[in-house]
This record gives sequence, C-alpha cells and structure tokens, in this order.
Amino acid sequence: ELKERGKKVGLTGWIVKPFNPTQLQAAISRVLRLGWVMYVIGDIHGHLETLKNLVDRLDDDYILVGDLVDRGPNSAGVIDFVIHNEVKMVIGNHERMMIDAFNEILENNILVEFVDEINSTKEDMFYFNNMFMRKNPDTEFWLNNGGRNTLLSYITEDCFDLDKFMTHIEYLQKIPYYYIFDNLKDDNGKKLVVSHSHITNNFSTLIDIDNKK
Repeated sequence: ELKERGKKVGLTGWIVKPFNPTQLQAAISRVLRLGWVMYVIGDIHGHLETLKNLVDRLDDDYILVGDLVDRGPNSAGVIDFVIHNEVKMVIGNHERMMIDAFNEILENNILVEFVDEINSTKEDMFYFNNMFMRKNPDTEFWLNNGGRNTLLSYITEDCFDLDKFMTHIEYLQKIPYYYIFDNLKDDNGKKLVVSHSHITNNFSTLIDIDNKK
C-alpha cells in the first residue's frame, strides 16, 4: 500500500536500503495503524516548479529538510513559497552557508561593495571579484557551492533585491535544526525527529539549549 502511494506521487526511490525485511514490515505496519504519512522532502536546491508539482500531488503532511537554496534557478522563489504557505522545515547546510556569508559581509562592513559586485557581474556571476572572495572566506565558500545562482534569483528589474534577500536571511535564521513529531512514535515510544543531517551526538545538548530559550 505504501509503495503504491509512493508511485502515485512519483517517488520511485523513497524507501532506500531498509535494514532488513522485518524492520521494514514493522515500519509499514506502524504507518498503516496511524492512517497517515509524513513525507520528508530534502534538497530542493532552488527548483521551485519541481517542489510545487510534487506538493500538489501529495495527500498527506510534509516537511522540508533544508537545502532549499543554491545551484537551481529560483532559490528566492522557493523561500517565498515556504514563507507564504507556512511550510514546516528544518535548516540545511546550504542555508547555513548563506547566513554565514551574509554575517561575514555585515561584520566586515562591505554590504554596499557586495551589492555593487553582484549588480556588475549579474550577466556572468562566474566573474565575481576573486579578490573580494579571497578576503571573505565564508562568502567564497558559499558562492563556490551554488551561492552564485542563489544571488541571481534575487535580481529583479536588473537590480539585486537586497530587501527581499535580507528578509529571507532573517527568516532562515529562525529555522530550527530539528523538528520533533510528538504524535509519531516507534514501538519503543521514541518520537520521530527530522533533521538535515546526523545530530545524534549532540541532540540532548540542542534540546537543553532550546528549552532554555
């Protein structure tokens, strides 16, 4: 039944290398008992239309596990979609890189220079000032990992939309590293935790920090 629901929404590889058939059957049984499915979607990477087409075909809740931005053509549009539709999500390493780059630019007091460089190289972001990047390693790291395409997605009417970019940065800074589903538990009573990457070693520390906020 789950496999057929996966085919319905075009998810061909959605169950990946189960530990063993017994564990897989137990997982399927738990989902069927609950009567609903939580789709976990990762690594959109700026492909807004792909995300919208997928979401339109889902008939259950879903959560995004980060990496909304970089590489694809419309990272700004993806973030707008998430904000407008109040989509549940956790932060990924590419959002973290984007935030770190912007914080570096603010700390070095070069925001005006940064925007000028974007506007002057928007026809071919490959030629983004190498000297500028060498002085700002976090920015260089982000741009070399798909950040150039993200910046291009904020260009409207031939100018970089700084207001939208900053609004999105502020939004991403509030996104959690993990999301706990209290109503979805395994047979041992452990709750489902969704995160972009492995957080087991410091999960208890993260919870303690969050509980103190």
